[in-house]
Amino acid sequence: MSQFELELVRLSLVIQISKIKAQIAQKIQSQSIQAVQKDPWAIKHQQEKRSQPKAIRTPSHHRTRWTAQEDSQLLQMVRKYGFDSVDQMEGLLTGRSKVQIYFRLRYLKTFYEENVESKQIEKMNPEWYQYFVENGM
Repeated sequence: MSQFELELVRLSLVIQISKIKAQIAQKIQSQSIQAVQKDPWAIKHQQEKRSQPKAIRTPSHHRTRWTAQEDSQLLQMVRKYGFDSVDQMEGLLTGRSKVQIYFRLRYLKTFYEENVESKQIEKMNPEWYQYFVENGM
C-alpha cells in the first residue's frame, strides 16, 4: 500500500470512530433524559421551577445605588469617626456592609480627585466637595 492509501484508511477509521462516539453520546443523553423523566423528585423540581416567578426582587442589602440621604449620613459618620474608620461605621448605616461603605468612600475620593483635575466640580455632591476641600484631600 502506498502512503496515500494508508492515509485514506486512517481517515476513514477516524471518521467511523467519531460517528460511533456520537452515537454513544446520543444514547447516554437520551437515557439520562428518560431517567430524569421517570424520577419523581426531578419532575416535582421542574414543576416548582416553572411555577416560580422569573424576576425576584433583590434584597435591600444587595443594593448598589446610594441615595443622597445615605451619602449625607455617611458624610456625618466620616466627620465623626474619620475617613479610614470603616469598621466603626459598619453597623450605623442601615443595610450597608463594611465592604459597601469602603468602596463608596473610595469611589467618592477618586471621583473628587478626577474632577478637581478636570475642573468639573459641579458634578459632585457639594457637601462631599466641601469635606474634601476642608481636609485637603
